[in-house]
Amino acid sequence: MTRGVQLEFSSSSLQWVEIMNPYGPSRWREHRVFTLDADGKTLRTTVDAPAGWPTPPNNGQKRNFQVTVLEGPPRKLVVSLNGEDEVYEEGPFPAPTGGLTATARAFETGPVSDAFCTSGLGGFDRKLFWDFARGKSSQPVLAQDTVAGARLKTWSDLSGKNQFAVVDLDGFSQLGGTDMSDQFNFVVTYTGKVKHPGGSIKMKELNDVVEDGVWAFLGNKVGSSLTSDLFLEVHGFAWADLTADEPSQSFPSGDVPIEIIVARCAKQISNVDVMISLGGAPYTLVGNAPTLPSLDPKLFPPGLF
Repeated sequence: MTRGVQLEFSSSSLQWVEIMNPYGPSRWREHRVFTLDADGKTLRTTVDAPAGWPTPPNNGQKRNFQVTVLEGPPRKLVVSLNGEDEVYEEGPFPAPTGGLTATARAFETGPVSDAFCTSGLGGFDRKLFWDFARGKSSQPVLAQDTVAGARLKTWSDLSGKNQFAVVDLDGFSQLGGTDMSDQFNFVVTYTGKVKHPGGSIKMKELNDVVEDGVWAFLGNKVGSSLTSDLFLEVHGFAWADLTADEPSQSFPSGDVPIEIIVARCAKQISNVDVMISLGGAPYTLVGNAPTLPSLDPKLFPPGLF
């Protein structure tokens, strides 16, 4: 399994943080305190959990590492443990420069499912469902993962057997992949900005047919729980969507905030193709449009610095 790893050291406070997959999926931070032997190479470390960090399963684990700096450029750090070497280049792990940030959350049957997937004739509780999708709900999350730089490409069940899962989403299979395996009852929230040339922004689902649901918000409406702030809604229920099939709004040139929530329930999905047109250009998949991911530190908390 190949993971991306960033190491951060503080010689003044004798702390060491290892961040696995800094921008997802399956991001993990491990904090160690250490002492340095007189040889200047031996680090005697202990895993711990600073205030606000989850307690790791290996809390209290003690290990002795040998470290050596090789001059560059770029400089390289050789970290040795039990005779095995790992080599790291100096500099931060590169942040993604395109795509959006996607957070997948899986839910159980109950209030979240009843708010949309199993809502029946009672209609949707959009606020409850959106709050869950945004991580603002008290309802239990069965599993969660976040990836920056994900492209919102077509959601398509290539198996033809209703086996579409989180692992099929763009970005969630990179760098060793997500630990999530959920096939049903999950929702993905895409956030970031669209690089807009100015003029109209239009959106649609390719053929206005989905089995489950798509909601989009633009500009200062991102994060809103008001149905009046919806830019696009497409769902697979009998009653009408709240928005036009191809809504349009004018925005000045620049980076326009965007948020798209896509639901996956339990029935066989039809293809989900979320399309966008910028400044009068032809429609394209949002995943092919010029976008920037959200790098919110709440989603990607720093190590030491």
